[in-house]
Parts: sequence; structure tokens; C-alpha cells
Amino acid sequence: MQRGSVGTCGTCACQVKALNNNTVVEIKDEKPKTMQRGSVEVLRLKLAPHFNKNDKIRLACQCIVNEDVIVEKFEGFCGHQYDKLKW
Repeated sequence: MQRGSVGTCGTCACQVKALNNNTVVEIKDEKPKTMQRGSVEVLRLKLAPHFNKNDKIRLACQCIVNEDVIVEKFEGFCGHQYDKLKW
């Protein structure tokens, strides 16, 4: 279910891992940073059900990936059950 890619629902939360330390994941409407959350992600992931429990979680709708990365999705509607890997 897509909500418009604005980062408000949190359902696309996933863990993005770099294949190397130089991987850059761009953030919508911000300068590219290396694997850091954008301002929208910071605000949304402070809220339920995420509550900043995992600092490696990103919102897929807020990332522009230009290289190969490893993406992990967790159980739960918003991918918030970090102890249960879905894929």
C-alpha cells in the first residue's frame, strides 16, 4: 500500500546496509549523505511503532539508491518487529 512517498506512514521501513563504506543513499530534497536518515525519516521513526528502536532503519520511500545495497524487511505492518526478519 503506497501512501504517496512522503514518509508519513512508516510502512516502508527497512534496514539498508552498504556493501562497502562508500555507499551513498541519497535523501529526497536534501544533499546526498552516506547512509544517514533525512529529516523526514528522523521525525517519522521517532513515532509509533518504531520509537527509534533501531538506528539502522530507513524509510524506503525517502531513499534514492545509486549502488547495490542489502535491504532487509522485518515482520509487522510497519516492519517494526526487528527481531523477526521477513526477507
